[in-house]
This record gives sequence, C-alpha cells and structure tokens, in this order.
Amino acid sequence: MWSIMKFFCEFTYNHHQRIKFPITNADGLRLFRLIAQLLIKYVNWIPPQVAPEEKDDQFKAYKFFFTALSRCLVGRYTNFGVFKLYNDTILVDLLKTGCTLLFNLDLEELERYPKVQDLVYSSLETMVSNHAAFFIQLEPNMFYQLLVILLRGLQTKSSKTIITHCANAIDKLFGHHLLNMIRGKESRASKEVALEAERMNALINHPPHRHKVSVMMLQLFDLVVNFEGVYWAVSKPLLPLILLSKNEFSFIQTLMIKSQAQVSEEKARALTDLFHQLTDGLETLVSEKMREKWTTNLTNFRINAKLFIDLNAFYKAVLQFSQE
Repeated sequence: MWSIMKFFCEFTYNHHQRIKFPITNADGLRLFRLIAQLLIKYVNWIPPQVAPEEKDDQFKAYKFFFTALSRCLVGRYTNFGVFKLYNDTILVDLLKTGCTLLFNLDLEELERYPKVQDLVYSSLETMVSNHAAFFIQLEPNMFYQLLVILLRGLQTKSSKTIITHCANAIDKLFGHHLLNMIRGKESRASKEVALEAERMNALINHPPHRHKVSVMMLQLFDLVVNFEGVYWAVSKPLLPLILLSKNEFSFIQTLMIKSQAQVSEEKARALTDLFHQLTDGLETLVSEKMREKWTTNLTNFRINAKLFIDLNAFYKAVLQFSQE
C-alpha cells in the first residue's frame, strides 16, 4: 500500500506543469475526478482507532493523504468552477472528506509527528486559500473546529511555518468575507454573495465562535509584539479581523491596556496612544493604499510597544483569556 501511495503522491504532483491539457479538453476534469475518488476511498480505508504500536502507520497514512490532497488542489488540472456549473459534487465531496479527517485528528498526538503536523496545516491553508466559500458553508460545529485548529496552530511557538500557514488561512477566510461584505453593498451584487456574507456573519456572531475570534486576535497581537520571524505573515489577518470584529477588537484593546495598568498608569497611557495611532485612517474598503498604511501603522505599533510593554503582565492576560 505504501508504494502505491508514494506513486500516487508523485502522480498528483504537477511539477513544472508537466500535466497540461488544452482548454477544450475534458481530460483534466476526468483526471481530477479519478484522483478525488481514490482519495475518498483511501480515507475510508484508514482506521479511525488503532493500537498504540500502530500509531506510526496511521500518521504515515495521513501524510500520504494530505500530500496528495494538496497537490491535486493546486495541480491546475482543471477549472474547479466547471464542477459547480454542471452540479458535479466531486470537489465538495473531496473537501468534506479532508475536513472530516482533519477535524477528527487528535491535535496533541499530531504534535508528536512534526512533519505530518506541518503537512496538515499546509493542506488546510491550501484548502482555505482556494476554496474559502466552501468553509463558509460549514455547519456551526465544524466551523468551530476550524477555528480551534487555526488557533492551536497560532499557539505552536515551536514552528514558524505552522504559524505562517494558519495566519495565511485566517487572512484568506476573513478577507474573503470582508470582500463579500463590500460587494454586498453594491447595487449589482449577486444574491449568492449576499447570502454568503449573511451566513458568515451568523457564524462569526455565534457566541462560541466570537470568543475564539477574540482569542485569535489577541494571539496575533502577541505574535506581532513578541515573536520574531513571522511578523509579515501575522500582520495580514489582523486587518480583516479588526474591520469585521470591531467590538472584539475594542475588548482586546481594553484587555491589553488593563494588563499594563497593573504595572503602571504610564505604560497604560502609552499603549492607549499606540492603539489610537494603529487605527488612524483605517477604512472598511480594503485597497492597496490602505494595506500599505496598515502595514506602516502596525510596524510602528510593534517597534514602540516592544520598548515598554511588560511581558509578564501581557502573557498573564493572554493566558487567562485563552483559557476562559
């Protein structure tokens, strides 16, 4: 079986566009359908519960699945919109299979297999980046699991790669929703865009989800201020999160300022001023110019906050709120 799956992973790898079909040729569709059908059957072959001595083989099976999944989703064999046009559910079925396997993983066990863990989060980023609309249609309990996994990845301080994968996925998911919100206000907006924006609003405002979004935002600020090597990645998702969740952002500001007030009022006032400067000139409309302004504002926030912020008080606030 392992030899077959190794071949399958190589087969799905469209290196240097070696798998390429004419635009009028349906072979790309057939190829993706075949790959998706095999992957779905392969997941059904993996036993959900195994003996401790068989764990290595179980996670090896996961590694092959997520490798092939990522490669077929970015292989550019076909235009995925064709499946929706002809009411073919194979793409949705594959994404559902991937999510079901992902959401049922034991995240503590996963951390014992760093290579598989990195591959899992890489696959999650690939799925969210290319098919954000699918994740907006998830049931509330599955969407909650998505937020839990993304937050767990942000808290994995041992791997900058995993943090980057999660930050990119959050940026794509909430950036997609923000774009839908902007488009929904236009007179020519499609009904589908409006319904998608309405559903995502309902998901975000669901109390358990709202709390996770708040913790996620606080964790991103923690990474911006205190963690080196991931600043550019974690700065991107903060912008759509702040624009979409203003009440949660206001709460995070208050929480961080109170943590510094316990040390000194001077630190609290300095942090208050930095937050005012951070949000200065931000608009709901996300343009390149505004993204550049956001990057400048956040860079100034990071540089100045590192000069005076009391890390012990800050980490205490982060830990207490994360465990609520």
